[in-house]
Amino acid sequence: MDYEVLSIPATRQDGQVQKHNMAVVLLYFCCLGLIGFVFAIGCFVLFISGIVLDFLAFLGLLGIAFGSLIWGRVKRVEGPSVVRRVAGHFKILFRNNSFLF
Repeated sequence: MDYEVLSIPATRQDGQVQKHNMAVVLLYFCCLGLIGFVFAIGCFVLFISGIVLDFLAFLGLLGIAFGSLIWGRVKRVEGPSVVRRVAGHFKILFRNNSFLF
């Protein structure tokens, strides 16, 4: 039995078309890689800013907690006159609109 190998003769133009197609594929994957890289950087920035905002919120909650503890201690030590005096001060600020600039 004889076997015959069938092949398509390659021309110079076929090689050029293959090179062009390969360049298009490489360009496509490079663009996808750049988009993925930018997306990864954006996610990292959002992650870091989220951590910073969480830390600031935690500090705010700590400030509220310790502020209320200190305010309660001042109120107990000084008596209700301090509370009325501070409340009156804020009432004057709001009445004159100087608190709102």
